[in-house]
Amino acid sequence: MMGGNLKSFIGVFISILVLLALSPVSEAGTITVGHTVGADYWNLQDAINESDESDTIQVWYGTYNEHIVINNSLIVESRDGRSITFIDGLGSGVVVNITSDAVTFEGFTVQNGEIGINLTGNNSVINDNAIRNIAGADGGGYGYGMYLHSVNNNSISGNNISSVTGGIGSSTSASGYAGTGGYSYGLYFNSGSNNRISCNIISSVIGGTGGTNTRKGESGYGGAGGYSYGLYFNPGTNNHISSNNISNVAGGTGGSATCVNIYEFKKGIGGTGGNSYGVYINSSDDNTLFNNSVSGVYKGAGGYGNRYYGSAGDGYGIAAISATNRNIIYNNNFENADTQDGYDSGGNNAWDGGPTIGGNYWGDYTGNDTDGDGIGDTPYDLGGGM
Repeated sequence: MMGGNLKSFIGVFISILVLLALSPVSEAGTITVGHTVGADYWNLQDAINESDESDTIQVWYGTYNEHIVINNSLIVESRDGRSITFIDGLGSGVVVNITSDAVTFEGFTVQNGEIGINLTGNNSVINDNAIRNIAGADGGGYGYGMYLHSVNNNSISGNNISSVTGGIGSSTSASGYAGTGGYSYGLYFNSGSNNRISCNIISSVIGGTGGTNTRKGESGYGGAGGYSYGLYFNPGTNNHISSNNISNVAGGTGGSATCVNIYEFKKGIGGTGGNSYGVYINSSDDNTLFNNSVSGVYKGAGGYGNRYYGSAGDGYGIAAISATNRNIIYNNNFENADTQDGYDSGGNNAWDGGPTIGGNYWGDYTGNDTDGDGIGDTPYDLGGGM
């Protein structure tokens, strides 16, 4: 009896193995999203919620008024290209929030939010997107085209980031200062390593205007203009930044102050203008910046005051700040910055690729090239003491 039971058990076990071997293996599928007949889903977030890991979500042309969260390893791509496929945040919040690792997101126009794309995952590809019309909230809110936090081994390539502004500072009729304008960032990078940021276009990044002060009875100050950054690093290690084009980065204008009292009319002091930076590197080591172009970095104007105008800000093409060491920065083009094209107060950085490769082009270089080899005879004098 015992032997018969054992044979029956073995037979059942073998049958189960055969059934498992013959069962189909689950494979990644394609889910379609569109505002037309034939698509699997109308809303993009619904498709994401119903997807399995490694699925492809193909989005057809149209405008999707959503704030989406990608929390699974997916390929999310537009079928018809970014010129006719829009994800619209309707003026608020994070439009696209990527929290998972191993995500591919490509081919969209992301628009009308406070943060265009927020990435906190690793090993992802963000490619061929347009990010535009990003603005901080009124009251001095910050605007971010892309916000990358604690990320590693990602590829950020071929994106066009434009029209990023800080929010207007809060106004007041009290003594003291009106609110500072919001800061603006084309691409904000906060901590991470081994990322490749290449071939992106970043333009029209403008700090928010300072708030106004209309105090009656005492003196008062307009709010300071917000700072602006084309590409911001703080901190980052062993990242490769190449072939990006950054232009038209401007600090915010200081707010006006028209304060009066019964004894003296001229009491208002305008707010200071905001600083601007094409590339800003702070507390970041061992990164390589190669073949980037930065042009048109403008200081924010001081605000009107019926006693004194506010002072203007500064504008730098690239600035290496604080404990910033061993970064290699060469074959880049820096020009048309209001204050100076280059600034280094950070530490021990290399600003050329060697005697045959050469350094960077500085639009405000005042030295000579007497032998005509394309390399200046004297070093470029970086502000900040380097």
